[in-house]
Amino acid sequence: MKKSWLNKYCLIVCIALCGITSCKKSTHTPVDGVTANVYVAGYIAVDAGTNQAAYWKNGNLNILSEYGIEAKANALTVNLGNVYTAGYVIQGNLQRAMYWKNNEQIGLPNSASLPSNALAITTGGADVYVAGYLNGAVQQAVYWKNGILVSLAPDGATASVATGIYVQGSDIYVAGSVGFGSVTKPALWKNGVPTYLETDADKYTIALGVTAVGSDVYVCGSENSSDQSHIQTSIYWKNGVKQTITSNAGTSAIIANGNDVYITNNEAAGLSYWKNGTVTAVTSNGVPIKTEANGISVSGTDVYLAGKFNGSATYWKNGKATTLSVGGGVSEANAIVVVAK
Repeated sequence: MKKSWLNKYCLIVCIALCGITSCKKSTHTPVDGVTANVYVAGYIAVDAGTNQAAYWKNGNLNILSEYGIEAKANALTVNLGNVYTAGYVIQGNLQRAMYWKNNEQIGLPNSASLPSNALAITTGGADVYVAGYLNGAVQQAVYWKNGILVSLAPDGATASVATGIYVQGSDIYVAGSVGFGSVTKPALWKNGVPTYLETDADKYTIALGVTAVGSDVYVCGSENSSDQSHIQTSIYWKNGVKQTITSNAGTSAIIANGNDVYITNNEAAGLSYWKNGTVTAVTSNGVPIKTEANGISVSGTDVYLAGKFNGSATYWKNGKATTLSVGGGVSEANAIVVVAK
């Protein structure tokens, strides 16, 4: 099973990091918003042939970018009632990393004006952290804190990308992958210092998301076999030690809810998620849902997944689908956050 995260992020990563692919016209009646607010970030395709960055709150569409200008929202967080989304906007011929606070667009600069993309976002107090990459002669993993750029690219790397970020107290954790020629290494940076995570020598392995529970740090990822089968396996690391979730599957997102850890698990058989060592299939009236989830969130005992189904941005609450209104055209949900009222 393959997931298009590298296509979404950057073709250079796909080449330089060993070609791995891992581990969006409908009507809508909101079913949430009573006991919880459901926020979903992604994009809608418009008739100008471009995509617009957008988020939905309880099914209501908020368009973030200008009509006719290519843009997507890749990530989402909510803090003190403010909605933060992160992604990119094409300005002129340059792809620029952006984030939005509510509907205010805020550029993420780099001194060389290199193409860039924002793939993950979080907050810590009043600070906003965004992870992604710059595309120069060498692709560089980076994050921004309140718009100030921090490079994560290790010496000697031929490519790197930051795909997840989590802040715990004064510690900043970033997950991503680093290429050294034909070798790919999944990485976890803590306060800018990389640690390369446990891998099998015969597998192509990537790290995608990160979270923490107390002193335990969890990273989700995927690995591909190097033989002709190209079988993908969903995996995670706990404090750097690799664990297998499911064969023929990939991950995309990880969250902590109290002491519980949840990971999307996109199996060939259909949607599922991992929680504390147990994989649960997500079905609709007992029927597997044959698509992939890009995001996951939890409220109480309810588990929400977000992705694309039949060409439309969709989220599932315990397997029940809600198609998000876009007024026609293709759309996709890349992230979801549910906040209890």
